[in-house]
Amino acid sequence: LRSHGLLQQNNESRNGRWAICTWSDADVGSQLVRELRHKGIAMPACFDHWIDLKVLYKRHYRTEPSGGLQRCVERLGLTFQGRAH
Repeated sequence: LRSHGLLQQNNESRNGRWAICTWSDADVGSQLVRELRHKGIAMPACFDHWIDLKVLYKRHYRTEPSGGLQRCVERLGLTFQGRAH
């Protein structure tokens, strides 16, 4: 986040309109918490809230998202770029 100018050296968020987005809450809600605790690093306040795209997909399309983020993106006729993890 620092390399993108979104987090200061003291782990405080910079002003502006931006959000953490995930596909489910597993990464931020549990994995990141465990990793930071293991490393003795405080959780930056910007991770107190995030947008769970999987929940929004399910709510908007009224269907259970299956096959992961890439499959759901492709079902919408979009091209998935990047890699999952």
